[in-house]
Amino acid sequence: MKSLFRALLLVGLFPSLTLFAQVNAASLAGTVVDPSGAMVPDAKVVAINKATGVTYTASTAIGNYAIPRLEVGEYTVTVEKVGFARVVEEIKLDVGQKARVDFKLPVSSQGEAVMVSDTAQRLSTEDAAPGSVVENRLIRDLLGTHRRSKRPRRAFLAEQFHS
Repeated sequence: MKSLFRALLLVGLFPSLTLFAQVNAASLAGTVVDPSGAMVPDAKVVAINKATGVTYTASTAIGNYAIPRLEVGEYTVTVEKVGFARVVEEIKLDVGQKARVDFKLPVSSQGEAVMVSDTAQRLSTEDAAPGSVVENRLIRDLLGTHRRSKRPRRAFLAEQFHS
């Protein structure tokens, strides 16, 4: 009976542990096109984590690329293919984010590089899941403020997040 309980406990815990591990990652996907909008096959996409220096590489089979399970953080993404200028873009990935970054490669015979700087917030069109990143400091401040308050918790939180 004891071993049956242990087996059930392991079976119940194992899926939750794998789900927890997936939440702390992000992914990057997109397309690589030429100036006319045609897909560029066999382009090399390299994402380098700025904090750790870890490099992730993908290539486009028909113009699409995907780099799953990236660590959260800031990345330098480089796309290159012979006959095109190299494109470099800086991006930031948050927890659970499925970022879509499309690249347009300018034609070049000299191997020049194009730096793209984009500070706009990226919209995830891959799924409809709402999500946001809440800093630890905000949670501590909210809990401390709520403890000193006489209002119900639901009203307090609604006030904080919908203002």
